[in-house]
Amino acid sequence: MKTRLFPAILLLMLSIPVYSQIDFDHDSWAEIKAKAKKENKLIFVDAFTTWCGPCKWMAKNVFTNDTVARYFNAHFVNAKIDMEAGEGKDIAKLYGVNVYPSLLFINGEGELIHKGVGSMQVQDFVSLGQDANNPEKQLSVLEKKFEKGQTDKPFLLTYLKACQKAYVPTEKPLAVYFQSVKPEDLPEQENWDLIVSYEKDFNSKVFQYLMEHSDKFASRYTGATVDKVISEVVLQSASKMLYSRTATDIESYPALKKAVEKGNFKGKEELLLSTDQAYYEVKKDTASYASTTVKYIEKFKSEDAAVLNNSAWGFYEKVKDKNLLLKAEGWAKKSFELVPESPSLDTYASLLYINGKKKEAIESEEKALRMEQTNPDGNKQMVQEYMDKLKKWKGEKK
Repeated sequence: MKTRLFPAILLLMLSIPVYSQIDFDHDSWAEIKAKAKKENKLIFVDAFTTWCGPCKWMAKNVFTNDTVARYFNAHFVNAKIDMEAGEGKDIAKLYGVNVYPSLLFINGEGELIHKGVGSMQVQDFVSLGQDANNPEKQLSVLEKKFEKGQTDKPFLLTYLKACQKAYVPTEKPLAVYFQSVKPEDLPEQENWDLIVSYEKDFNSKVFQYLMEHSDKFASRYTGATVDKVISEVVLQSASKMLYSRTATDIESYPALKKAVEKGNFKGKEELLLSTDQAYYEVKKDTASYASTTVKYIEKFKSEDAAVLNNSAWGFYEKVKDKNLLLKAEGWAKKSFELVPESPSLDTYASLLYINGKKKEAIESEEKALRMEQTNPDGNKQMVQEYMDKLKKWKGEKK
């Protein structure tokens, strides 16, 4: 009986589609749109770049998953397009792609229907695809409903989630949601969860209330948690100002600083020292940058390897005072002791060299070079930089 059933079972197994990865269509963009229109399907576009690490991770770990392949091959015309090559350049411009990976869902007419940004696990990616095929959850549909005035809470929660996944600003729907919430009710769990997930607007009434009444939130969610939420918004806002190319934006920082100083939260001094450091660096006020950095490290970051290394390198590039450069040398040394990696050792070697300790500098740089060369994930560019630096210090020709 088994021998008679075996051929039938084998034939049945052979008749079932086996998917090992998403089947990407490599035709022209016009042909892909025509195919999607003919089959009445959306186009899924993996908008990637060759240098994007998360893009490579998705390609290796998610697009090759059977569940993902089965769903996406059945429901979409799939396209994998380099946004920095060929037609990809125009597509990136058309759909405003500037974060990678961007996961786009486009109809046969070329209209963006849904979107996700960043790497994600298998189930989250499948859910993104399911939302793209669900008119109740498509970002484009939700945007139109919001513009027409739909503001009930269940809808706003769905819209906020879609915006967050697509890296679309959440300020407007979040402000509408909180219009009906009394200030004294903001610390309630459901409201706090929304603040943590979506509040990014430094100037919003909700965030200003949070800064002024952080003790009410801290009594329920701990001071460290509240400080983290406040710090993330302030840092994000300060970064937008300080790394803007317009002088007007940069000069908006003092007003932000003044508003933060009025806030009532424990991490205020540390936060402002961090943003002041960036402000003075951008303004090229080396003396203020240096004094602020020293205070910031000595009060709050003496055991933070990353901050020690970054600040030491900042001094190497910008500061001329010998005593401060010796202090930076000590930071770099401690950074390497805390986390023994080649970049911090390179920083240490560089500071040793400009501090006149040539022999020690060469020994440390040679050690950094060996570390990077034997690192399975070693950076070739970094290796070359270390080699060039050694040749220069030794007086050799490149």
